[in-house]
Amino acid sequence: AKDAGVGIMLYASSAAVYGNPEGLDPIKETAPVSPSNVYGETKLAGETSLHEIAGDTTKYGIFRFFNVG
Repeated sequence: AKDAGVGIMLYASSAAVYGNPEGLDPIKETAPVSPSNVYGETKLAGETSLHEIAGDTTKYGIFRFFNVG
């Protein structure tokens, strides 16, 4: 993507990166991540990879979707 001149990368992640919520309050974007299953672990690994690949040279955004229907 960098070689092709892509300016912005977007990654579709998941709320599964947060793991099991401790209460009924809405989960905040700044909540600590603690995946409780393989799906959440792989989504978090994708986020980490994007941070490393994009570095400071490519703009990127990560969307952590909740209950998409």
